[in-house]
Amino acid sequence: MNKVNNSKWFAKLLALFFALLLFFNANSEKRMQHLPTDTSLSATTEKVPIKLNYDENKYFVSGYEETTTVYLKSANKVLLDIESDPNTRNFQVEADLTKYKEGTFEVPLKVVNLNNAVEGTLKNKTIHVTVEKRLTKTFSVTPKINEDLLKKGYKIGSVSVDPPNIDITAGRSILDSIEEVVAPIDDLRNIDNNTSKKVDVIALDKMKNRLSIIAVPTTVTVTIQVEMPSKEIPLVLSQKGTLGEGVEKYNFEILQENVKISGPLNLIDPLTSLAVEVNVNRIQEETTQTLRLHAPSGILVDPTSVEVKIIPVFKEKETKTEETSKPKPNKSESKESTSSQSESSNSSDETDSQVPSAETSTEEE
Repeated sequence: MNKVNNSKWFAKLLALFFALLLFFNANSEKRMQHLPTDTSLSATTEKVPIKLNYDENKYFVSGYEETTTVYLKSANKVLLDIESDPNTRNFQVEADLTKYKEGTFEVPLKVVNLNNAVEGTLKNKTIHVTVEKRLTKTFSVTPKINEDLLKKGYKIGSVSVDPPNIDITAGRSILDSIEEVVAPIDDLRNIDNNTSKKVDVIALDKMKNRLSIIAVPTTVTVTIQVEMPSKEIPLVLSQKGTLGEGVEKYNFEILQENVKISGPLNLIDPLTSLAVEVNVNRIQEETTQTLRLHAPSGILVDPTSVEVKIIPVFKEKETKTEETSKPKPNKSESKESTSSQSESSNSSDETDSQVPSAETSTEEE
């Protein structure tokens, strides 16, 4: 009796086990159906270059979008990442123009060299192209510099381009529509010294639209000569040294009374004149000196030297008129002088009377 009961319970437990097993198995299948599959992995690659296949020695192609967008899908994430990375992808987008001559056409695009485990779909299935005969023409290059790129107060002195001319290859319609070929500089700031930079050349039409061309060379060197802020100020002369003998002062003559100074605004703005010291030490005659001009540090002066004529001014000579008259004697002195003269005269007369005359003595004999 117990054996029968035990077998019944065993059968019930076994039936319950299988029922639970079937239940969980059914639910797991439902959950698996709702899980995403590997084939749903996708990526979008933008700006994929379009390669054109045509006779480049004979034709020039223009008027088309140079890039396109490709949608990628794969069950393999590693391959999907490789093909979606511009640096590692193997596929290309091409347009076959080998059967087309001159004219404008709608050409199909296709994806080539894509891994078989990755599916690629083009956003645009076709492109429009214009095919023309290939022509080459020489154009001069014009530099374009915005003065706003210069530091405040600085100006563009001159701009040169090397080489000044380039060869441009394109179709006839494009060559005829070229208004100018420019080399723009727009990525520099606060320029305050002479600068040289390699710049890409650009061909523009009358509406300033950029044209599709082949340029040789593709870049030119633009050299900018920058002028510093400048202004004119007067020269102020001063003298040093000892005056020459008889010199009262010196006059100066200078042909250039003003000079040009250049430098940063914060240095030249406060400067209103430039001092020049003239050495006049013991100069006795008119002379000319060449003097170097010295400006504060950081400032340039033009010219760097000036000529100064030094003219001595002599003191006036004092002409004194000396009186030749002697002083008058006293009355007593006058009388004594008269008496003395009288006595001298009498004595002379007496002497003359006592001496015999040479003529008389001769006659008596």
